[in-house]
Amino acid sequence: MWPLALVIASLTAALSGGISQESSKVLNTNGTSGFLPGGYTSLLVQGGLLCGGVLVHPKRVLTASHCLNDGLKVYLGKHALGRVEAGEQVREVVRSIPHPAYRRSPTHSNHDHDIMLLELQSLAQLTGYIQTLPLSHNNCLTPGTTCQVSGWGTTTSPQVNYPKTLQFWPTLKNLHVPILRTIQINYFEILLEYLETEYFQNN
Repeated sequence: MWPLALVIASLTAALSGGISQESSKVLNTNGTSGFLPGGYTSLLVQGGLLCGGVLVHPKRVLTASHCLNDGLKVYLGKHALGRVEAGEQVREVVRSIPHPAYRRSPTHSNHDHDIMLLELQSLAQLTGYIQTLPLSHNNCLTPGTTCQVSGWGTTTSPQVNYPKTLQFWPTLKNLHVPILRTIQINYFEILLEYLETEYFQNN
């Protein structure tokens, strides 16, 4: 599950009118082709996009710890900012569970243990627009497999240019996110242990 954490940690960012200025980027993109990843969520504070996330259960969203903020709302089935879309759902966040070892850095340079679970006020209604992305030991891909990625990060550098629509592979040109071997990054066990102790055992 390291690729999932990588996607969330590296491709979530605030918009220019938003709350933080993370250094995360989605570079060299040319927009979207109409496909919406059904498990992707948007985290908004006071109407401004703060982060992205993944719906791993109808009442749980996996995101990054640096996205912790008061007044979070989760938008499900969101593809474009600034308008209400068909199939869109909104849920209040009633509980945030950041990784206990995460330490926020003033320069946003610390991404160790940068993972968090959010509990939604009510269950998401699963539809053709909204689906869960379950976490499991049984669906691990082999090292070297190129993963699909999506996010709201800036599409240019060094100048920032935050998109108004969700960016995703394969329209993200020259962006390849391969799965790493466990010996390189032993993150899968860390993630599953955390999720099991904080969530799955209680449900």
